[in-house]
Amino acid sequence: MKEISVGVRIADEGLEFFGTDEVNSLLKRGYQVASIEPEEAMVEAEEEPSDTAEPIYTLAGFSVTVALKPPARGNVRTPA
Repeated sequence: MKEISVGVRIADEGLEFFGTDEVNSLLKRGYQVASIEPEEAMVEAEEEPSDTAEPIYTLAGFSVTVALKPPARGNVRTPA
């Protein structure tokens, strides 16, 4: 079983995806998704809170763990 962290980071420059290439490569080789579990939400504080104000947070990304099980022997695919 392989576990891969997959997600997105939101930055001023745009979106940065991670883990998708590795998951797709394994899927092409015959691996199957066993589970997808939440991992974390990435947040950033907008500004330093004052004594009277509550902090303001912005979602900056998230990640999940994708568990993949290997193909049965003899069912391994060669990527095209």
